[in-house]
Amino acid sequence: GALYPFEEMQIGQSFFVPNTDDKPDAAKSLGSTVSSATARYSIEDPSGATTTNRKGETVPVMIEQRKFVVRKVEGGARVWRVALDA
Repeated sequence: GALYPFEEMQIGQSFFVPNTDDKPDAAKSLGSTVSSATARYSIEDPSGATTTNRKGETVPVMIEQRKFVVRKVEGGARVWRVALDA
């Protein structure tokens, strides 16, 4: 299965990832993983709205269906699923 339980998480639930020798800053290491998880649960805006990305390309506006945040905590990092309006 997946390395982290994003699929099963309810709002307010979290999981802990310890710092390790190869990843001494777990929060920093998890940043892109958490962004990817949020993006994975996004859908295209049903209105067909578009926006311009950093490369100057026109892309669909994505609406987040689930949102995840990572915070540095004692000994590692904790990832929460948060409400969409948070």
